Amino acid sequence: MIVIGDIAGQKAALDALVAKLPKKPIILLGDLNDRGWESKSVIQWAMDNEDRVTTLDSNHGDMFVDWFRQKTNALYVPRYDSDIFEANGGRATISSYDLDFRSTTNELLTNGDLNEHIYWLSTRPSHIVHEINTQKYLFSHAPMNPNTHRSFDQFLNKGEGFCGYPSDPDSENNFQWNRNEPFQFHRDLPDTISVFGHNSGKDLKLFCEQYKDGIYIKGTDLLQELVDKNKGEVYGICMDTSRGEKLTALDLSTMTIYHSNYLPEARMY
Repeated sequence: MIVIGDIAGQKAALDALVAKLPKKPIILLGDLNDRGWESKSVIQWAMDNEDRVTTLDSNHGDMFVDWFRQKTNALYVPRYDSDIFEANGGRATISSYDLDFRSTTNELLTNGDLNEHIYWLSTRPSHIVHEINTQKYLFSHAPMNPNTHRSFDQFLNKGEGFCGYPSDPDSENNFQWNRNEPFQFHRDLPDTISVFGHNSGKDLKLFCEQYKDGIYIKGTDLLQELVDKNKGEVYGICMDTSRGEKLTALDLSTMTIYHSNYLPEARMY
């Protein structure tokens, strides 16, 4: 099983990264769109490869869906202010569909790719759980912070694909927006490692009892060494390396790290 952090419209970097990977199932931790100029192509790639790729729900995907529904459905109850999507890099996403924020409702509704992508994004699971080499992992876009959830055990019992807004907004806030790093996670869910993106690091970041504030990992050898040294005490891995202007993948069966750098001028801001 391979996990890839936030892509943010970086299709060229994604292609270069995937070319390096072994032929194994892939989990994308969300944030396929915004800020990079190739959001449409990234989303289409994930849809075209669903036999191998599982994509999770995320805050940028959710803002995109919410913006579209506000623009096309007068009865829709918004989750965000109308300008939040644009303020968070949405202009790059919309431009990838040959549209802009002045596009009419009819132009949005008659754009077949856009409508197909919006529906697909709206049906992504909030989290999934996998066991790899006897180690259990909880994958989500944002770090799961059990201390902010009113009933963590009850939440987990709702199933892997649960995405309960508005009936259970705590869970949605955790899996899409939570910025707190996964302190105490292993005490609420023992023997499980939280694997997430969202938190904009410069390299892959490992959390364990020895490094409660996390430690940046630059190479596979160091990662394997720390995992072996802290056996049973590792409880978090952050995969979002956007601050380092690169995409990162991790093969969890071998603890091998792969990187691909952004192309110059590929990131909007």
